Amino acid sequence: VNLLADRGTIPAQATNNKDGTYTATYKSGQIFGQANITAVTTTGGKLGKVELTLTQRQASAEKSTVSLDRNWAMIGQEGAVLTVKVVDKQGLVMEGQTVTAKVEPADQATVGTAKTTDKQGETQLRIQSVTAGERKVTVQVGEVVLTSTASVKFTSNQVANVLISAGGRWGN
Repeated sequence: VNLLADRGTIPAQATNNKDGTYTATYKSGQIFGQANITAVTTTGGKLGKVELTLTQRQASAEKSTVSLDRNWAMIGQEGAVLTVKVVDKQGLVMEGQTVTAKVEPADQATVGTAKTTDKQGETQLRIQSVTAGERKVTVQVGEVVLTSTASVKFTSNQVANVLISAGGRWGN
């Protein structure tokens, strides 16, 4: 039995199970929609077709993760780096996804623009603030708001109080 798929991949030859059946593993591509698989017998020229409906994968709000390189940063400095890993409902990484983040409270804070997710399903954003205080970061992939959040505390790079005590005697 020879096989042909118009979308995705399938081995050209199916495995003969020697019980009148043949087996092949179909691997879908990244594009959703209709996929047609055609099987042709090499001896009698018989033709069989199957049509599959491939659905779009969805990011999992629960299984995707958000993490910070550290949970504090100096105001007005380089900030903190947020790493987002996007996986689907089966736990498989999702490449090419657009990730956005929202910081609360938003006043005087900025979130960098992320590149689309890489082959490991990861991307990074930089969180910065010009005022001290705690910021909560919520991440979204398309319409899906991730369950995992992050919190970063911005601290001042100024010294608030300095107490110097000196003691001792000079001379005799």
